[in-house]
Amino acid sequence: PADNPMTLEGVQLGRRLFYDPILSGDSTMSCSSCHLPQGSFTDNKAVSTGIDGIAGRRSSMSLLNVAYVNRLFWDGRAQSLEAQALLPVEDPIELHTTWPTVVGRFKNHPEYPELFRKAFGISDCEKITKELAAKAIAQFERILISSGTSKYDLFLKGEIDLEDEELQGKL
Repeated sequence: PADNPMTLEGVQLGRRLFYDPILSGDSTMSCSSCHLPQGSFTDNKAVSTGIDGIAGRRSSMSLLNVAYVNRLFWDGRAQSLEAQALLPVEDPIELHTTWPTVVGRFKNHPEYPELFRKAFGISDCEKITKELAAKAIAQFERILISSGTSKYDLFLKGEIDLEDEELQGKL
């Protein structure tokens, strides 16, 4: 998006935030707790569990290729990655904290003020906001692109055939 151009510093900050449990109420979970790289950026569970051990209503979505998606979450309630990145922090089942708490942690962190400055050109830590954090996370999520070598990708290229059951699932 025009209001969030990709930069190396923005992607690097977003990656750091994505893997940092500083975003959760008790600092035990990060985005990556439910969006595991080895699971195609999902947790491969039928229902994901948040920091308090409470089961959610759905599984975590894969983040592969979300750069090409304009409706996020299973119910489509977020229309951009920036909007999506704001919601899990304050969800009482997921990361269960508040953005003012998290932004305060960023401001008092030994490294985050400088990382936000480099990524967004802000002059001091008081300019760190939840919106900048969401923009950084969104920049990182935009680089999560699949290799194009899944069985389905190969089928679309005409390189393999799917089994009957797989074809049924495709419908």
